[in-house]
Amino acid sequence: MPVTGAVMGSIRGTYISACGGRSHPCSRVWNRASGRSPAAATFLLPLARTVGGFVRCHCRLAARRNRSWKMAKERKGYPRIMLPSMMVLAAVFAVDGASSWLGAHSQPGTLPFSTNSQPELPTLARLCTQTNRAAWLSLSGFCHILLFYGTGQTDLPIFQSGNAVLQAMTDEDVATQMFGRSPFVRTRHGLRYYLSRDPLGLNSFGEAHRDQCLATFASLDVPVTRPIVLRSGICTISDLLSESVANFSFDQHEMAWTAMAYAHYLPPEKTWLNRFGDRVSFSQLAQFLLVRDYNRESCAGTHVLQALAMLDRADRRNSILDADTRKQLDSYLRNIVQEAIERQAPDGSWGLTWCHLIENHETAPLTLFASRVLVTGHLCEVLRSLEPQRRPPRKVFERAAAWLAHSLTSDQIGSAGAWLCPFTHAARATREIFQLYPPLLGRHGQSFPPSMEPGGFLPKLK
Repeated sequence: MPVTGAVMGSIRGTYISACGGRSHPCSRVWNRASGRSPAAATFLLPLARTVGGFVRCHCRLAARRNRSWKMAKERKGYPRIMLPSMMVLAAVFAVDGASSWLGAHSQPGTLPFSTNSQPELPTLARLCTQTNRAAWLSLSGFCHILLFYGTGQTDLPIFQSGNAVLQAMTDEDVATQMFGRSPFVRTRHGLRYYLSRDPLGLNSFGEAHRDQCLATFASLDVPVTRPIVLRSGICTISDLLSESVANFSFDQHEMAWTAMAYAHYLPPEKTWLNRFGDRVSFSQLAQFLLVRDYNRESCAGTHVLQALAMLDRADRRNSILDADTRKQLDSYLRNIVQEAIERQAPDGSWGLTWCHLIENHETAPLTLFASRVLVTGHLCEVLRSLEPQRRPPRKVFERAAAWLAHSLTSDQIGSAGAWLCPFTHAARATREIFQLYPPLLGRHGQSFPPSMEPGGFLPKLK
């Protein structure tokens, strides 16, 4: 049964960081165990956090006694930190039976939020089928798969895990087998992926947006040292970053994904130098995004808001913005969040005109229903990612999640490639909201709050 990459990532991240890194023996054992019984993640999150506290205490004691892991390994023994480690692994296998039961009681291509949740949330298995390969077999499609599943287990016919997707994006031979040709372009400054509308030629497998893959790697916290295996040699994620930095320009099309990648990978540095000799700062980048015309941006401008939110988080960690820009960004985020709250429809959704920066989309290529799924999913993701003090009230998320969960089962959602983006972000946002507000799951055995249950004021979808 598929389990969300976000849940597994939270558990694995808590445990791995407590154990001292991904290369630690206990971390490797945990990765194997979580892969064997991924459904256990739903039950183990509180346990993992509790045990993580014990692990950190043991780490501090061991450090004080100068008992490092390296020294312990050389002595062919491990400190007492192994006790909580074994407790976690025992719990993983103890719930393996429960995992099998859940798998037997859920439909393929769905992801239940609890053992009695109704209805279940569809997964990307609904769109990413063998017969529909042309709609999702691309770098952009792979980015959406990684955003939805993370690097954990999937329920897709071709890729059994997100790690397999990541390998297809970082191994030239595997990528060539997938796409029919290599998606990589070597340059004097590093490495880049083909764009779907690349100057070197149109193709069906490239990035839909510049630095889309790099931004996706950043969202998964893929390190810059991750190898990219080419036939001509070994590169790393840092080569993608260096190529992007070298060719950075405010004239480039769609800055949002570049900004998201930089906000993750470049701090604590506050500036960077491109190949034209221009030194650019994060403050300049933020100022540029603050005045963007959302009417000219993808997904109703929501990715620009997402990039600004990431710059805000990076600034809180590393102070990468100057005082004036920080003040402007703070005001911008407060105002636009308030406007989004006020423009939320009674049914919980948002349309293309979700803020005053969007003027008129009567000629938009999407249907009214598709555009509402697109904007509501994207906007919920961004709002949920904000610092807690910036987020809208809980009821805003509850209404949106109820509408999305109901809408994702609509017959209007087809298998065309145009649905991959709206569906991915809508399903991912719904899952994240249910994780953010767990009590939402247990009321009267339903996945909806009482006021949002089917038969309430949710509209019937035609």
